[in-house]
Amino acid sequence: MRFNLTLSLVACAAAFSGSCSSEPTVGPVLPGFEALKNTSNKPTVTPAANESSREDDGALSAGQIIAECDRQIVAWGQAMARQRTIDNQEIVQISANAIGLFVTRYRDEIENQAISGKVRFQGIASAALGFSGDESVLPILHNNLGSDDAVVVAKTLLGLGILSSPNTAMAPIADAVARLGSNIEVASNAAFCLFQLGSTDMNDDSGLASSLLLSLVENPSPSVRAQSILALGLFSANHCLGVITNALLADAAPDVRVAAAWALGRIGANSSTATLVSALSDPDKLTAGTARASLSRIHGRDLGPDPESWLPASD
Repeated sequence: MRFNLTLSLVACAAAFSGSCSSEPTVGPVLPGFEALKNTSNKPTVTPAANESSREDDGALSAGQIIAECDRQIVAWGQAMARQRTIDNQEIVQISANAIGLFVTRYRDEIENQAISGKVRFQGIASAALGFSGDESVLPILHNNLGSDDAVVVAKTLLGLGILSSPNTAMAPIADAVARLGSNIEVASNAAFCLFQLGSTDMNDDSGLASSLLLSLVENPSPSVRAQSILALGLFSANHCLGVITNALLADAAPDVRVAAAWALGRIGANSSTATLVSALSDPDKLTAGTARASLSRIHGRDLGPDPESWLPASD
């Protein structure tokens, strides 16, 4: 299964390809769907031969509950991967709500599977708990970040990103990435998780989130780099301006340059003006448009797409 990361990088991408004087609006950036592919490319989880398909009271068995969580999360992931339209956003929301309702109905069993289930069940259950919207699942998810299994950790990061609680502990995330960050699924979902957390009221007074994001900016995957840079912007990581600037000027991936242009505007430092003016000539129209929007945000006015019109502002 393939997912189009570019389509969801910035919600108003089309607006930036032409004249735009307003601030760019970032929509949800895709999580590391490599983790979801582990389940979507395999047969749906079914109960073992010695397990009954249903319990005696007619309720779903543990295997069926996890299989349904898996199916619904994959469907949500597929919807998230499609081009952002009003209809698509509605489908994504409906899918997320459906998972939340299912988790609420079978909460006790899903929690049990996340805590002590088979390894293949723990990851799916951890991802599903993120859709509960209930911060009381945080201890379970924090604990599962300590797993030695990369899939469990990746899916737990996905769950934490969906939950998006500002009370999420950063230290377990940092430890998980330090141990398993070379795994692309873990790195992708860590970038998604941090992006989501940056969208909340969470602050980074300790600098741990930005330090972790700086390590992810070095990832070979352009989507991981792009999400990480967007998150640095959301956390207003002024001390990372040099890294973000270098990404805008030198990264070969257009998605990364778009993210860097947006992040510089979000941070809003006047010292970024010259770099953003240079980016107005970027061969990628979305990067150039985003740079213009960021310049407009920093200076409170739109001087157009011509770099020369912005030269007085860059002095």
